Amino acid sequence: MRAQKIFIKIFIGVVVIPFLGINFLFAKPEKAQALEWYESLISDGDFINANSMSLRQIQDFLISKGSYLAGYRMTWGPANRSGAEWIYYEAQEHGINPQVLMVTLQKEMSLITLSNPSQHHLDWAMGYGAYSGCAADGGWCTQYAGFGAQIHFAASWYRAKFDAGGVPSRHVGQTVSIQTDSGRAGYTNVYLSNRATAVLYIYTPYIYNGNYNFYNFYRNWFGGSPQDIVGIVQATGTPEVYLLKDGTKYHVDSPDTLTAWGYSFANVVNISQEVCNSIPSGNTLKQIVKNNSGQVYKIINGQRKWVLNQDAATKYSIDLSSASLLPQSVINIKPEGATIAYLIKGSGAPVYVVESGKKRHIINSESFYQWNFSWQDVINSEDLINSFSTGLIFSDLIKGSGAPVYMVDSGEKKHIMNQDIFDNWGFKWSELCILSDSLLNSLPSGKPLKRIAKGSGPEVYLIDQGLKKYVISPDIFENWGFRWEDLVVVTNNFLNHRSSGNTLKRIAKGASSPQVYLMDQNMRKHIPDSGTFNNWGFKWEDLAVVSEDFLRYYPFGNNLKKSARPVSLPNVYLIENGSKRWITNPNAFPGLGITWNDVLVTSNEFLRYYPEGSAIR
Repeated sequence: MRAQKIFIKIFIGVVVIPFLGINFLFAKPEKAQALEWYESLISDGDFINANSMSLRQIQDFLISKGSYLAGYRMTWGPANRSGAEWIYYEAQEHGINPQVLMVTLQKEMSLITLSNPSQHHLDWAMGYGAYSGCAADGGWCTQYAGFGAQIHFAASWYRAKFDAGGVPSRHVGQTVSIQTDSGRAGYTNVYLSNRATAVLYIYTPYIYNGNYNFYNFYRNWFGGSPQDIVGIVQATGTPEVYLLKDGTKYHVDSPDTLTAWGYSFANVVNISQEVCNSIPSGNTLKQIVKNNSGQVYKIINGQRKWVLNQDAATKYSIDLSSASLLPQSVINIKPEGATIAYLIKGSGAPVYVVESGKKRHIINSESFYQWNFSWQDVINSEDLINSFSTGLIFSDLIKGSGAPVYMVDSGEKKHIMNQDIFDNWGFKWSELCILSDSLLNSLPSGKPLKRIAKGSGPEVYLIDQGLKKYVISPDIFENWGFRWEDLVVVTNNFLNHRSSGNTLKRIAKGASSPQVYLMDQNMRKHIPDSGTFNNWGFKWEDLAVVSEDFLRYYPFGNNLKKSARPVSLPNVYLIENGSKRWITNPNAFPGLGITWNDVLVTSNEFLRYYPEGSAIR
């Protein structure tokens, strides 16, 4: 899909200067307005990430797409390689992402999804060598023909142009006129925001029917991890069907199992017996499966449903002993459905779960949902209720015979690290549920519960006094001394049961004391009076009230005064009416009522928020 000439030797003159370092390689000019999608087709780092996929993952991906290349081999030069091997080894040799090569194969000749390509598709797989000067060869330069040659020349060309930042007429940092559509007249001004984008517009000089396809294929196929690749395969001429995941094949034990897992024979990709034999085997794929913790699932209608306990298994005729042991990553292919549990209620409101032959009251709706129960599964029977003796309460706050206490969140246990976290999340010891160790151990472990949390959205909260307090920005997050590695993701349902408190900003006070502090550099810096408060431009509506127990973790810094300097610079500023004025001469200090002892050292991030007023000389 290219209109300009390609020179095979173009990369010979490229000089690599190692002293410039990788920051120079990825440096790009800044554009004043936001980028359009077509101005940043792929990041530079992604473009040259030669290790994004292993050879096995590339082969699995081709199989999952039903590609002819999954069983293809060809010789070019001294090398005889499979389709996956040509992609992998040329990507490694030239330092290009194999995903970029596969997306180009699809964009140019649909070879990733074609099951029966023509010889022309294979000979011109990457669209490399399309040049009007080769008219005698039908517009194609035949010295570049052949699948292996196409991968080799395209990968080396990509890397050479990337290292050079493009060509003089289309170079990173330029705004150039690009044909909008390959089949129509009209041009669009495109800012070439990085090297990779410049290279792609040299290779294919169109936005639509060209780079639009590259952009979409790359994001649709590789927006997640290559570990997400799944396929249903069958060796040609054999009856066995396998699920392929993470480079391992799992024999599907029956057509009913294939259907239960949400697949049909229309999903099956035929591969050669040789390729099939080369893939290592895992345990059999069944409708009843378990993980390494002993947690058993029944796969129903394309969902994984956890079987809570033996009572539920007996009630619904599930043979736990027949479960096939599979990696959790394979089980997680299927989305989570409602927990299979033995749930009963009588004429009153209470709902019970049957556990170890006793009915255990589910204390509230939050616990009901955190265990992933479904109201549709509740059996309404007064006689059934009366047939069971009463056991301990059932809640989402749990422990076994040992000391650790956990919170259940969507079928996962999260360790509550200490009493402070327990209290600040608003838990109550009266709601603690004692489980059998076998049931506790079958729950997969999530990240331990700490003071900061988020749901499925981007909003981050401090959990304090049973309230969720919105942390308004990443700068505030870091100035409070929070660590991103301590952030725990919980379900929206669990988070929504916490009432909202103050928004967390830069100033705070304890719940029972009048002192007000600036939170900066993981310290609390006392604001001594309203004059200082006003001069720093603070607003009382931005004051967050937090618990005294939480605030006491922060060491004291220097009191806030009317002058400050950032931690990494010697410049001293007078803080006045919400702005900073650079004191250029220390001799001016006495006239301003300042001594060196009055200069507060702040974080660079904090002081840069202040607009700069006129300098004091």
